Amino acid sequence: KESTLQREAYFLDYAEKVRAQVDTPLVVTGGFRSSKAMQGALDTGATDFIGVARTTAVDPDFPNKLIADQNHQQQLKKLTTGKPAIDKMAMLDITWYEAQLARAGYYLV
Repeated sequence: KESTLQREAYFLDYAEKVRAQVDTPLVVTGGFRSSKAMQGALDTGATDFIGVARTTAVDPDFPNKLIADQNHQQQLKKLTTGKPAIDKMAMLDITWYEAQLARAGYYLV
């Protein structure tokens, strides 16, 4: 999907600009959906680590799928209450993913 490619390219461009300014390990999280883009970011040295928290909150096996299939990619659906103003005020997407990660962690303790 073209919008996915643009989003992944945006984050990669940003990571490369940050990399030019710092020499500490760099983590990029957000925007990546395909293993190809993630591997490209690692191979070019634009980042040292890639975060996949939101996707893993929905599909805990996502990292394994990326390793097993170089063509694997995951699209996340936009969460909504059906009322855009409420979605924006409540930061629905962020709070929902945080809750999913907390639930997953709860069962590990």
